Amino acid sequence: MVSVIDVIVCIAYFVVVIGVGIFASKKAKSKEDFLVAGRSLPLPMFTAAMSAVVIGGGLTIGGTTLAYDSGIAGIWVGGMYAVSIFLLAWLLRTKMSNMRILSTNEAVGIFYGPYARTVSALIMLIYLFMIAVLNVVSIGTVLSIMTGLSPTVSMIIGGAIIVTYITIGGMYAVAFTDIIQFIVMTVGVILILPILGLIDIGGFGALEAGLPAEAFDVTSIGPSRIIAYIFLLV
Repeated sequence: MVSVIDVIVCIAYFVVVIGVGIFASKKAKSKEDFLVAGRSLPLPMFTAAMSAVVIGGGLTIGGTTLAYDSGIAGIWVGGMYAVSIFLLAWLLRTKMSNMRILSTNEAVGIFYGPYARTVSALIMLIYLFMIAVLNVVSIGTVLSIMTGLSPTVSMIIGGAIIVTYITIGGMYAVAFTDIIQFIVMTVGVILILPILGLIDIGGFGALEAGLPAEAFDVTSIGPSRIIAYIFLLV
């Protein structure tokens, strides 16, 4: 059964992100403003925006699945994503901004030549296509569950909203909406959901009693998988 509150939340969210896109369009006065937010995002905003990018369908669904199967060891997915984001923000943000480039492929071309730049662009194209598909499917799935619309219609609506606010405001719109999403997801996923979940099952004691001991072992997935997550995500 579709909840009226769910529908209102979805509509309000879409209105907000499009509104942010319109607001951001006033700041995007040049090509650099549109493509790289004028290279002006401070470190906290950059980190929050990158976190929101990563905390998408892959992490929320993939991390949840791993946690369901392996218990607290599922933290290795989100944990390694967090490490990679902080390293990226701390080590590369200022350096790449000072290079005055518009994409990482340009940096590859500067250091390794035009052939490497072309290969990098092709790899990035494939990667971004997969990420786009994953996230559109994720938003369509969630929207379909919340509103009762078909998954196909939900994916079209969700994808159209994303394309709209990005087209209107460019990277400023992406950054601002990502920061809003980061705040919402941090409060919701890290603070509210665990509390509601524990209340629903009767507290931590009931959780501990209902799960095997290995569910509370952070190394239960084994050293090989832990090392794989470190190399894959960091």
